[in-house]
Amino acid sequence: MERLQTALGKHRDSVLLTDRLLRSAEQARAKGEDTLGYGVLIARELELQRRLLRRIRRRHRDL
Repeated sequence: MERLQTALGKHRDSVLLTDRLLRSAEQARAKGEDTLGYGVLIARELELQRRLLRRIRRRHRDL
C-alpha cells in the first residue's frame, strides 16, 4: 500500500507542476516571450503521468 501512496503522490505532484507550467507559459506568451521550453517540460510531465497511471493500474488491479 505504501508503494501505491508513493505513486499517487508522484502523479499528483506532476499534475500540479503541469498546471503551474501551463499558467507560466500563458503569462510568458502574453508578454511575447518564447514558450518552447514550457512545452517541452509539459510534454515530459504528461508522459510521466501516463507512465505512473499505467504502473498504478497494473500493480493495483484489485482495488
